Amino acid sequence: EKSDARYVLGLCQAGLKQPAEAAATFQALLKDDPQYVGADKTLYELAWAYKSLNQPQEASQTFARLAREYPASPLASESLYHVAEQAYGQDDFKQAATNYYEAMQKAGKSDLGEKAAHKLGWAYFRQNLFDKAQQSFAYQRASFPQGALAADAAFMEAESLFKQGKYAESLAVYAQVKNPPGKDFAVLALLHAGQAEAKLKQWPKSVALLEQAAKEHPDSDYLPEILYEQAWARQNLGQADQALPLYEEVTAKTDREVAARARFMIGEIYFEQKNHGEAIKNFFKAAYAYSYPEWQANAHYEAGRCFEVLGKKDQAKKSYQEVVDKFAQSDKAPLAKQRLEALK
Repeated sequence: EKSDARYVLGLCQAGLKQPAEAAATFQALLKDDPQYVGADKTLYELAWAYKSLNQPQEASQTFARLAREYPASPLASESLYHVAEQAYGQDDFKQAATNYYEAMQKAGKSDLGEKAAHKLGWAYFRQNLFDKAQQSFAYQRASFPQGALAADAAFMEAESLFKQGKYAESLAVYAQVKNPPGKDFAVLALLHAGQAEAKLKQWPKSVALLEQAAKEHPDSDYLPEILYEQAWARQNLGQADQALPLYEEVTAKTDREVAARARFMIGEIYFEQKNHGEAIKNFFKAAYAYSYPEWQANAHYEAGRCFEVLGKKDQAKKSYQEVVDKFAQSDKAPLAKQRLEALK
C-alpha cells in the first residue's frame, strides 16, 4: 500500500507540474521496493519526469531500463521508441535503427508500429543505406497501407530508389505519392520524378512533370531547381530558344548554386551556336558573379576555349591560367595545363 501510495503521489506531483518532486518520489519507490508490481509503470513515469526536467539522457536511460528489465510490459515498445528517438536526435543512426526495429517488432500493427517502421527507414536513409531504407519504407506501406505516414513512406521509398540509381523503379513509386504531409514532399516528388525521367533520356516526360511542378508549386523554394531542370530537358530536345529564357529565369530568382549552373549553361548554348562573344560574357558572369568553385573553374576553362576559337591566344592563356592557379583541385585543371602547353 505504501508503494501504491507513492506511485499515485508521483502521478499527482507530475500532474501539478512538479517534475523534480515526482522524480524524487518515483526514485524512492524503486529504491525501497525494487520488486514493486508496478515497477515498469514507475520507470515509465520517471522517464517522463526526466523529460519534463529537460534531462533527455536520463530519460533515455530510464526508458532503456524499462525495456530491458520488463520486456513483456505493454510499455516496452514505446520505451524502445523513445530510446531510438534520443539516439536519432544525437545522429547515432546505427543505434537508432536497432532500437526502432525492436520497437517495431514489439508494437505490431499499431500506430506506434507504423511510426517505428517509418523512422527505421529514416535511420537507414541517414546512414546512406538506401537499399535497407527502401525495404523498410516498402514494408511500412505494405503493413500500414492506410496509415497516417503511408504517403510519406511512398515518397521516401521512391527517394531511396532514386539514390540507388534505380530510376525506372523510383518513377513507379513517385507516381503513387498523393498529398504527402511531409514538408516539400509533394514538390520534390515531381522534381525528382522529372530528374529520373531525364536520367532515362525521356525528355518530353521530364518536361511534363517539371511543368506540372512549376504550375502546382509556384511559390516553392525549389522553383529555381525546377526551372533549371526544365531548361536542361528543353536543351536536350534541341529547343535552345526555349531553354535560354528558363535558365535566365533561374538566375533572376536566386543566387544559389543552381543559378551559377544556369549561367554556365547559357554560355554553353551560345558556344554551341558559335556566338563566342556572348558565350564569353556568360562564362565570365558564372566565374565572377558567383562563388561556386566547380562552376568558376568550368567557366574559366570554357572561356579559354572560346578565346582560342576567336584566335585570342593571350586571353585564352589567361583564362586557363586562372583555372590552374585558383582551382587546382578541379577536374578542369589538368585540361587547362594541357592547353597552356599547346599554346606555348
